[in-house]
Amino acid sequence: MPKRYGIFFTTAIFLLAGDREEWALLLRQASTHRDRGSFAESLAKLHKAQVLAERLVREEPLLLPATYAHLGALYLEWRRPKDAETACRNGLARLDDRRRPALDAVEAHLQQTCGLILFHNGQERDAQDALLRAVALLRPQAASIPAKFANVLVVHGSLLHWLNRDGEAQASFDEVLSLAPRLREKDEYLLALAHEGRAVTLATRGRHAEAQPDFERALHVMERLFGRSHFRLAPCLTAFASTLRALKQVSRAKELETRARSLHQKEGKGWSEMSIDIHSLNPKNRRKK
Repeated sequence: MPKRYGIFFTTAIFLLAGDREEWALLLRQASTHRDRGSFAESLAKLHKAQVLAERLVREEPLLLPATYAHLGALYLEWRRPKDAETACRNGLARLDDRRRPALDAVEAHLQQTCGLILFHNGQERDAQDALLRAVALLRPQAASIPAKFANVLVVHGSLLHWLNRDGEAQASFDEVLSLAPRLREKDEYLLALAHEGRAVTLATRGRHAEAQPDFERALHVMERLFGRSHFRLAPCLTAFASTLRALKQVSRAKELETRARSLHQKEGKGWSEMSIDIHSLNPKNRRKK
């Protein structure tokens, strides 16, 4: 290879790596804004990432569908299901047929968001199919990306509970809990949701004494992560109080109910894809626009 072409090739690789790093930085910034509740700022960063991914589509074909996956999740969180569906459909259309782990992870993210949109639209059977596809795509990678796998299991378990398939739902939550040694400290909320989900499925079948330890664990983790006055605790407090009443522990049940009522008044905007739990899947419990 002539020297001038070697220099050109090296420069091209360097520029490509720089663009990919810029794309990754934009996604991290979008995530930070999202965590802070800044929808417009997060959306602006994702739109910049989309433009960059479209420019790199030949060299880095996974960047664009991955960006659409993040856009879909953001739109869904901020109660724009039509925009979320469009983003997910665009992302799925951009996937190619060459199967590899990175592609499977992106498709699983898109399928999970599609599943939630379908449930939102009342298409429960199609939602179940989408979530089963997401679980199947991520299961072979459970050891390398346990948090993503645990996340989709929590969502799937919650949907199964909604469909009155509590035995299967409990199995899904149990599988999340089996991943605990592989999860990082920042992923503890997923374990809290799994404990809570397991407790609700047990309580639904009248097994309140078995449910209490899981409720205790879920509430302990949530209080440690968010503090005692965070609105995310309200559904867990309400469900736990119901179990305590069934166990004739009325005094403590009243205490938790009082806390839950005060926290419901502090509800934030939107609902996070990472916070979809056994309560938020119930349309009666979703926040109103």
